[in-house]
Amino acid sequence: WEKPIWQRAVVLLAGVFGNFVLGVVLFGIVYSVMGVPTQMGKVKVVGVADGSPAAEVGVMDGDVVKGFEKTEELIEYIGENKGKEILLILLGEGEEREVKLVPRVDPPEGEGSVGVLLSDTELVKLPWYQMPVKSVVVGTREAYSWGKEIAGGLGKMVTGLVAGEGMPEDVAGPVGIYKVSAQVNEMGWLASLQFMGILSMNLAVLNILPLPALDGGRLVFLGLEMIIGKKLKNK
Repeated sequence: WEKPIWQRAVVLLAGVFGNFVLGVVLFGIVYSVMGVPTQMGKVKVVGVADGSPAAEVGVMDGDVVKGFEKTEELIEYIGENKGKEILLILLGEGEEREVKLVPRVDPPEGEGSVGVLLSDTELVKLPWYQMPVKSVVVGTREAYSWGKEIAGGLGKMVTGLVAGEGMPEDVAGPVGIYKVSAQVNEMGWLASLQFMGILSMNLAVLNILPLPALDGGRLVFLGLEMIIGKKLKNK
């Protein structure tokens, strides 16, 4: 209470920073064991939805789509040709083949126009002396990405509540988190660490919100102190 505003602000931000660092560490451990996501310069099919245009023409898991280096390039190409027949050149099991399909204009929820899951990265094991540093770099990127995703989700939730759309179905409280945790634990300790990292980033984002009782709310009062030029009453 007696410290300068900047020192009190540092203390209030320490918890948020701690949650972020914990997320980085946990994600870093996961990637140091599994391998570091690395751009491979090719787009690979890692999933095909049943009954989709891709499944009907024989697109399979593991097929490489030639002519594309990033998933965004292929997604953009498909998006520009919805409702039109396109030609894809696939490389799988040592042989090259051509398939023709028509991307759906209005695909089912959760599926793309073609019905495939794509990836342009693979988990690569680097030399042992490179793994710790690279894992921290990738872990930091992952933590930032999750923080951005969670903040965006919160923004959409608040917007939906104001618009009268109600609470989204996938929002969970402590009981829901416990249930998800139990399911994640069955997938192994790496999945559990990753889930802990996501929860830690969730706490970081929540705690910085400018709401009463949260650190973000306390920072708002410090801002008011700076504006009016004197301390507010502690009550």
